[in-house]
Amino acid sequence: MNDEQNKPVKRYVFDDISSEYYAEYEEPQIARPDKDIPRPPVATPPPEPQRTYTPKKEGPRFSIIDTFYFKPEEQSPAEPRAEFHSILHKLLELVQEVLFANTVVLFWVNRERQLLAVADKMTKSSTFTKELRLPIGNDVVSRIAVSGKPEIISEINPAAEIDVVPYYESPVGVKSLIGVPIFYRDEVIAVLVADSLSDEGFGRETVPLLGNFTRLFSAILRAITDKYDLALVKSAFNSLKWLGNELMTKTDVNSILTTIATAISDTVDAEFVSLVSQSEAHTWSVSRIVKRSGSEYVEEGCKVSLSDTLAGKAVRENRSLYMEDLSRIEEHRFNQSEPLGKGYFVAIPVSGLNTCFGIITVESLTPAKFSSLEVDGMKQLVNLGAFAAEVSQAYQLL
Repeated sequence: MNDEQNKPVKRYVFDDISSEYYAEYEEPQIARPDKDIPRPPVATPPPEPQRTYTPKKEGPRFSIIDTFYFKPEEQSPAEPRAEFHSILHKLLELVQEVLFANTVVLFWVNRERQLLAVADKMTKSSTFTKELRLPIGNDVVSRIAVSGKPEIISEINPAAEIDVVPYYESPVGVKSLIGVPIFYRDEVIAVLVADSLSDEGFGRETVPLLGNFTRLFSAILRAITDKYDLALVKSAFNSLKWLGNELMTKTDVNSILTTIATAISDTVDAEFVSLVSQSEAHTWSVSRIVKRSGSEYVEEGCKVSLSDTLAGKAVRENRSLYMEDLSRIEEHRFNQSEPLGKGYFVAIPVSGLNTCFGIITVESLTPAKFSSLEVDGMKQLVNLGAFAAEVSQAYQLL
């Protein structure tokens, strides 16, 4: 048993997915102790061994595109996000079938937060982690995310499995693993990983094969991103056109603010859109709410605390606020009596030259829900409404 645990793990690190140059390592496997103990500082890694050149071998000829089809009942939905996830799930299913893998999983790489987020998976195991976000650490998936180099790990012993493979709640008998990075605009945005219960489940020829899938994935991502961006631009343009026509009929600031909130709620896929405005008594409150969720939320008319809330901060500083995940902060949105929120939150002031007429808040229960393009679209709508509010106010002062 001790000999088995002390057996070094075989690790191949490739320069890229062409698999022509690689470095071979033999490393000791670290068994997880029964109790967590402080680990000594990581020593400086030895210099990389001499790279070996292996010419490409002619493998079986088949086209991924020919295999990648949808049955009529599996046609992908029209909405871009749903369409992407539908295609991704089919792609992982195909990878699992081609490689005879136990599990195939795609991780998004979030460098800012140092996280690996599970995008989707196909697994035969019942102990796949329920955590959707894993910290970037010293495991093989994290190593690929940081280095951008494909790796194959083989002869993993059970005592070290949970250290090498981070996405199971308990050991399942994984003996070999392969992972390849996925690039988008010259950055590693994802890692595609497959594991096997066989010692030699993957060979060097598997890297270029898996590389075909990553190239297909990147092409699909680019196509759907372009399609999604085009749909957003079209939606924002239609909303700007509608808002412009509506503002022509509004003569007071309050009706203009309400119209802005309506335009944004019709444009973005958000659970809550609210308008915060000032009353004649010079108090700030939530004057309008558009809800698409049955979740608990503040009621129209609730007072806004300017000193210690997100909405109050947007009013005081007259600037936009963006919170990707409310569950990670302790600040309330409107007042201290409401429950803390969760998900994405943005507050955009409706501002003139020297005046904040109000703020529009947009909230989704999904963290990091809106892209920068969507937020820019919201700001364009607010800016158009702010100009109309300023003209209306100036006209009333004449």
